[in-house]
Amino acid sequence: MSDPNALLAAVRAACPSALWARGGRLAEAGAVRPGARVADEWEARVVDGRGAREVALFPEEAEWSCDCEGRFDCCEHVAAAARVMCAQPDAGEVAPAAGGGALVVRFVRCGPGLALSCVWREGGRESLVELASPGRLALTERDRAVLALASGLRPDRPIPGPRLQPILRALAGGVELTLDGEPVTLGAPTTGLRLVVRDAPRGPGVHVRVVKDRAVTEAFEGGAALREGKLCPLRDHGLDAATFRALAAGQVFEGEDLARVSSELLPRLRRHLPVAVRTDRVAKSTSARPRLSVEATGRDGELRLRARIVYGDPPVLAVEGERVRVLREGVPVPRRRPEWEKRLRERAGFGLEVPVGETVRLRAEAAAARVERLRDAAADDPELLLEGEGLAAFT
Repeated sequence: MSDPNALLAAVRAACPSALWARGGRLAEAGAVRPGARVADEWEARVVDGRGAREVALFPEEAEWSCDCEGRFDCCEHVAAAARVMCAQPDAGEVAPAAGGGALVVRFVRCGPGLALSCVWREGGRESLVELASPGRLALTERDRAVLALASGLRPDRPIPGPRLQPILRALAGGVELTLDGEPVTLGAPTTGLRLVVRDAPRGPGVHVRVVKDRAVTEAFEGGAALREGKLCPLRDHGLDAATFRALAAGQVFEGEDLARVSSELLPRLRRHLPVAVRTDRVAKSTSARPRLSVEATGRDGELRLRARIVYGDPPVLAVEGERVRVLREGVPVPRRRPEWEKRLRERAGFGLEVPVGETVRLRAEAAAARVERLRDAAADDPELLLEGEGLAAFT
């Protein structure tokens, strides 16, 4: 189970004080729009004066990401989202009722699906609520929304498929529930699936496969399931058909492809499915800002420049063309940021004229001029890293 306090503490420790304070102002101004809490990931949109930023929080790993292009990995948008999302109650918690009374929604198993009825509890007494005309009850806005969605349903008939999920969404965070007379809470949406990563049966690679989630003990028609004792809406996994078929059959990754598993595949799939890693052949992932590294070497009077994208300081992960390499073993591997990599590739190719993954060869005056140009570009830019003995040779 994730600890929101641990995530908030990690964000606070990583965020510069000025950005933390700015995030607090955004949170207080209502700039955070909480999204889904699925597959160990919390999503939020943060609206500031420059537009809307998409933030993802990973409470299990105490990590985060934001699509802004700020200088710091932990930005004000992450700070604002963490402040709001970590303070929100779990979807299954019941808020105190106004006026002393409370609406109770009673689900019962009915064939392959669920039926429901609503009662009003006040002063130790319960009375059946007429869904179409609830009368003069001290209903909250959420209560009224639930009753409106349940209008016309019969307690002895299964809820029609298209109507169950809207009811479950309306119940989040405020209405007491029972299932066949026993208290039950509402859980986060689930796919009923999970991704398992194990040692490959042969060789030094890993085997990645989608399997049924063993925590799901029962599924109901209309899109609901019992998972770890909670009533959860069922959701689509969101993977394209080809990817799902491949993962359902199982895929083996080995050699340099293991770097892609840590830095690309698992971070992407965590947005769709819970992930269980049961091997030590895959490094844990972490968050880091990519930089552009240009290595300069000299041979026979010729300057050779080669650009790559690196993550970490010192670099842990390198991207050269389509090749991805882990540079340091035994440390967490940064998650790749495609949108930032695209910007760095454009700068390398069009701005510095050293395309990522290609070797540029220069001689004499052209080489010296290019080294001077690179030094000027890197002087006040933390995103540009210059390496190699060729820098001194052609200065």
